[in-house]
Amino acid sequence: MSDANKCKHWTPDGDTESHKLSGDRGCKLATGVVESRTRNGSVASSRVAAVDASHSNDDANANVGDESRNTEILLASSATTTSTITAETLSTPKRGKTMSVMHTRATFEVAAVRSLEACLVCPNCQSSIQIETPTVGIATGTRLKCRNDFCSFLSIKRPAPTNFDLPDTAGSPFITRTTDFAVNMLFVLAMTCSGDGPTEAGRALGLCGLPNSTTMQTCNFTSIEQRMAPVIHDVANQCFRKNLEKEVSLVLADKRDDVGVLLFDRWKDNTLPDNLLPKVEFSTDMSWQGRSSGRSHNSLSGHALLVGGKTGLPCSMSIKAKKCNHCTHWCRHHGVDDEAPEHECAINFEGASGAMEPVAVLHMAIQVYREQRAMTKTLITDDDSSVKAKLKWSNADHMTKCGLTRVPRIINKNGNEVARPDKGELPADMQEPSFLADPGHRKKSLKNVIYTLITKKKEQRLGCMNMDAIRLGTNFACVSRALPSNCLLYTSPSPRD
Repeated sequence: MSDANKCKHWTPDGDTESHKLSGDRGCKLATGVVESRTRNGSVASSRVAAVDASHSNDDANANVGDESRNTEILLASSATTTSTITAETLSTPKRGKTMSVMHTRATFEVAAVRSLEACLVCPNCQSSIQIETPTVGIATGTRLKCRNDFCSFLSIKRPAPTNFDLPDTAGSPFITRTTDFAVNMLFVLAMTCSGDGPTEAGRALGLCGLPNSTTMQTCNFTSIEQRMAPVIHDVANQCFRKNLEKEVSLVLADKRDDVGVLLFDRWKDNTLPDNLLPKVEFSTDMSWQGRSSGRSHNSLSGHALLVGGKTGLPCSMSIKAKKCNHCTHWCRHHGVDDEAPEHECAINFEGASGAMEPVAVLHMAIQVYREQRAMTKTLITDDDSSVKAKLKWSNADHMTKCGLTRVPRIINKNGNEVARPDKGELPADMQEPSFLADPGHRKKSLKNVIYTLITKKKEQRLGCMNMDAIRLGTNFACVSRALPSNCLLYTSPSPRD
């Protein structure tokens, strides 16, 4: 007989298998403690609140809110037994962190809740209890009322409220509103963060069988958005300020003034003189909510950001809109000549949607200088000549600051020297930023020039074909990636006098 047949085979052992079952991940049947494995391979146990099954429901509910009586099951050091410790001994350091799983909200079937009526009695007269679930939006409370007409027992539990202040035009504070409850606000905020609107919100509520799906789609979603908008804007501005502080701290570093005080500390205190203001490098771009088709730009709104060059964090934002829903709704139900009542109108731009970007970048540069006391030294853009033209001094300011007696001149595309178009709107007390273009957009601009040649007649194409545009663009991108990181930006041409 071969040696392979003589080897010892595996035989099951009762103690070993019992140990595996009690300690297997997710299968702690005997103890009720669920283990979760972290990324580094270590096993962490989660605390699970345990209540003795022999206790009645009243005893279990009586323990809620009394932290000293909460019992938790934790994994002992042996990894096979459990130990119970009270809240007083939780301060003892343990190996590995534990966490209690707590949920602030849950979804219940209405029929299941109302079936509890048979188990509840009035604490005053021992009569039966009627359970009602009033709803406002998707926020649902409970209303317990004694069925005895001569008993005054009534218990109302309202959903968690919000801490938003009512606007001055809201009316009476005693009116119950959809925006008074936190779950309604959080639901709309979740849908907004997911990129969805009232239609998707109503559809989600309807499919889940939750209340007020129709009103959420038609009116509640918009009213909640309007209530949250000022708060969201304030939080965004605070984030922009913190991001700008991180950017300025890297720009000023350890620079000090003549007295030895850090320039960054003086900048935060708004006591830094103009000649020592931080000069920050920003990159900027704009996005439109409407999808463009070819060279058609008809979006009704767009937003632009200034991103710090050293941190990569957004430091300023500008939103441009050509439409206001409140004004549109008013004109739909009233005459065109009737002015809409006073409200916070969202319209702040008129003109072509493609012209939003230079105006937005100009407003952000001015806002950062006026309110945040930081100068825009360099702007990294997408080779947009309109942005560069807008962020320059006007011809009159340029002549005054440079001591010129004639209008600044430029060389046009035909090679002729002409007067520079007077499109600059940068204030005279601000410094003109320099402009850089990232290689990705420079590659796109290079290919566009070649494609323009291809569309011409054969004798004017200079032998260019589609393959030439692809080849040159690919080679240019390869060279850009091979350059050092500090050479990836190319100074875009900007004719000066």
